[in-house]
Amino acid sequence: MRLRAIAMPLVAVLAAASLLQPQPGSEGDAVRVPKQANITAACNPQRNGAVNPERIDMTRVDHVEWRSVSPRAVSFTITPKDPGNWPWAETSFSGTADSAAVTPAPLPSAQLNHPYAYNVTVRCDDGSTEVIDPDIIIGT
Repeated sequence: MRLRAIAMPLVAVLAAASLLQPQPGSEGDAVRVPKQANITAACNPQRNGAVNPERIDMTRVDHVEWRSVSPRAVSFTITPKDPGNWPWAETSFSGTADSAAVTPAPLPSAQLNHPYAYNVTVRCDDGSTEVIDPDIIIGT
């Protein structure tokens, strides 16, 4: 009887505490949204590749998935033009024709509404390389 008198209030407290925990998808949780960036490398003498969209707008909890949409691209590497002005701890992200390059969420110190200049270096199936020069913006 004494055990029941102690256990019942304890169960009630634990049950109430579990109801106070934020549930997945609730207002307290930041939802991580992938931002897709498609890399199109021409892999020809004109070297007129692009990243679409040209400007990637993201929040502090989002991440970027860079994918190659070029049939002649073998691999690609994302690198900052200025590593001191870069929203991630890592300074290189690589992908292949079959595998996306994926970033984590930006660092807490990343500046909002600020352009981050980077290069995409694409290795083509003929052994040549192509450099594409876009920007990324971390919005609100």
